[in-house]
Amino acid sequence: MTTSGLTDYLHLAYRAIFDAMEIKTMEVSDGALREGLLYELIGRLHDKDIRENTVDDLMRRYNIDTEHANHIEQTVINCFHQLINPWHLDTKNDLKLLRWAAKLHEIGLAIAHNQYHKHGAYLLNNSDLPGFTREEQFKLAFLVRCHRRKFPIEELRLFQEDNQDKILKLCMILRLAVVLHRSRAYAALPEFKLVAKDNALEASFPEGWLHDHPLTEVDLEIEADYLTVTKTVLGFQ
Repeated sequence: MTTSGLTDYLHLAYRAIFDAMEIKTMEVSDGALREGLLYELIGRLHDKDIRENTVDDLMRRYNIDTEHANHIEQTVINCFHQLINPWHLDTKNDLKLLRWAAKLHEIGLAIAHNQYHKHGAYLLNNSDLPGFTREEQFKLAFLVRCHRRKFPIEELRLFQEDNQDKILKLCMILRLAVVLHRSRAYAALPEFKLVAKDNALEASFPEGWLHDHPLTEVDLEIEADYLTVTKTVLGFQ
């Protein structure tokens, strides 16, 4: 095919595409996908993470209770720093995912209250999240899915085996923060200590605090049962 013939062929092909998709006009971009990825990487290096903007935009779009989300986030940060060494957590990646999951854990309420954790995971898995890789998006959605009720063991198995332990620990931190703020009263939490060993977690509170908050104590006992079942099924020690 001559150059002229190729040009005519491409012209007809583009014309057919425009007609089929009802495209009226098209503009040429000065950048391409690789440029966008480079801008994103440069932004992260200079602490200008586009993912923060993405999370904030989602909070506004789905009318998330910002005050409650911020309380969960602060408790997540507290728990994370108590567990960072024994659980070998990563501040750069793990903490960011936990913070974003804390902010977005109630996003599913925009659809329905019943099983809103599942609705939230669906929204995050199927939304356009600028700055997030597909793997990051999947992890974020899973944390939101896993922040209440039974651990979704079959979904946890979708992660590579060497990542299941880490993601389970991140889920435990988020779930603990959610339980401790179950009343939504926004009263300051007491100072509490976490002691971790492998996949076991022990929380201690000031004397009498759990007695004065019996529903929280019951929820913590339920969480312990959920975790025991999950670890047994997955074969974790």
